[in-house]
Amino acid sequence: MLLAFLALLSGGLVAEPKLSPAHSTTNTMVILCSRGAEFSTAAPLYAIYRGEVRVLDPQIYLECELLTAFFRTNNPTRTAEASTTNAAGPVERIVAETNVLIMARDTTILGDRAVYTASNETAVVTGDLVVVQIGTILQYQTNFVYNRATGSGYAVGWTATEIEQGAGSGGTNALKSLLGPGRKAKPSADDPKPPAEK
Repeated sequence: MLLAFLALLSGGLVAEPKLSPAHSTTNTMVILCSRGAEFSTAAPLYAIYRGEVRVLDPQIYLECELLTAFFRTNNPTRTAEASTTNAAGPVERIVAETNVLIMARDTTILGDRAVYTASNETAVVTGDLVVVQIGTILQYQTNFVYNRATGSGYAVGWTATEIEQGAGSGGTNALKSLLGPGRKAKPSADDPKPPAEK
């Protein structure tokens, strides 16, 4: 019952007012969590969701263990009559932490932490290893910037890319930009030789 109430309350708290015509016509964001939530009634307005957090949005799906949402207020000076729901404006920033999964359009991103900023519609995903899958392309890096509005993104710093070519042909013919252990740039004398042709 409490979870349903929090989901209903959070859906009203984090709804964005307008989406461009290229986006979905609905603007309701729903946040679910399993270990409770905390809401601020003083500036800055925020909500913290804990445990198995799931964010359902028309443009993006997000999972994490801890999510903090910061809201813009219509009136910077709070009044005694104002409640959390009617004083909260649209989301200004979201911080997702621990086991972050983002799914949007044809992109899946895994990382340790993501910070979404509404003003430029970007999520900066960081971690020991950030994995991005776009179709048959896998990217590995420690920093990735994803633009929610355009569906594009880019790696910052070290990155490795794996492109699977010929999917469904019975095997993989992968181009890997990362030479890891067991991969050799040149064959050695110890490599097995094909049988001689007759």
